[in-house]
Amino acid sequence: MAKLPVGFRFGIYQSKARRSCVPLQSADEEDVNKKVVVITGSNSGIGKEAATQFVKRGATVVMCNRDANKTAKAVDAIKLDIPNASLVMPSKNYSVPKS
Repeated sequence: MAKLPVGFRFGIYQSKARRSCVPLQSADEEDVNKKVVVITGSNSGIGKEAATQFVKRGATVVMCNRDANKTAKAVDAIKLDIPNASLVMPSKNYSVPKS
């Protein structure tokens, strides 16, 4: 097989359709004030950072995680940085029961 650019091999090389796409707004430009954002896995790592960034920009964040204790700790940590953070922690347990 001849060496082709990576995009050609996967069928995503620049095409007419791609050139005509409207660029998306960056995350910093999108208005999320007064919107509700649901994030799973938001008690640590990138999920927690995403929750923090959405709260900073005025969104209400629903934190759906498997471990309620870890979620409570994450909520406390975010509220230390952002006291007026609008965070919701559902009471449902999202873990998968052992069979």
